[in-house]
Amino acid sequence: MPIGLTVGARGYKGFSLTPYEGGSKTNIVTVLNVPNASDPAQKETIMHPAVKRLTELVTPSGPHRSRDWPVVERALGAALPTDYRQLVETYGGGVFGETVWLLDPACPDDDYELLAQAAERAETLKKLWEVEPRPAQLQESGTEVLPWAYIEGTGAMLYWLVKPGQEPDEWTVMSNEGRGPLWEHHDAQCASFLLTVLTGRAETDHFPALAVDQHQFDSNDEILG
Repeated sequence: MPIGLTVGARGYKGFSLTPYEGGSKTNIVTVLNVPNASDPAQKETIMHPAVKRLTELVTPSGPHRSRDWPVVERALGAALPTDYRQLVETYGGGVFGETVWLLDPACPDDDYELLAQAAERAETLKKLWEVEPRPAQLQESGTEVLPWAYIEGTGAMLYWLVKPGQEPDEWTVMSNEGRGPLWEHHDAQCASFLLTVLTGRAETDHFPALAVDQHQFDSNDEILG
């Protein structure tokens, strides 16, 4: 007698494959724990490819670092991208290649603390755009930028470009030259863009040339004590 199967979906918990009535019960197959890419808990257990590649290039200087992300996001007024959270949890705050300083909501120094810089940059840009035009990417109503890194020695900042209706994992990167009016848009997530900077593949005029054959990360713990 041929065997027929009924497929019952159970969301991210799995699928149950059951023979039609009268079939042998020995043909029942259950597949459990099917990953669901849209589930936040599943996302956090899968390392972002760019973060994984960064750990191969730059060894983290300490153990995994936890952050109270719900508290941070409530204070910020926005959820944060998965790759950024993984960067902070993997490295903590600190500077890559003596150049790119990753902002961290747990940093004791406001110059490199995420929430403090978000508030400071919002006020600075509000005043700036009273006398200068916004870059083209920010002309759409409701579009804004949030800082995620500081470029050591230049005054330049790296921002997320936040558009209305976008999920945080869809945010791309904006950078400004720090001491001038020019902006750049990079169609990449923050960890992916950081990887291109460290490997010399970033198309940008806002960074000094970095050594691509050696990489280092200095944590806030080491720098700030």
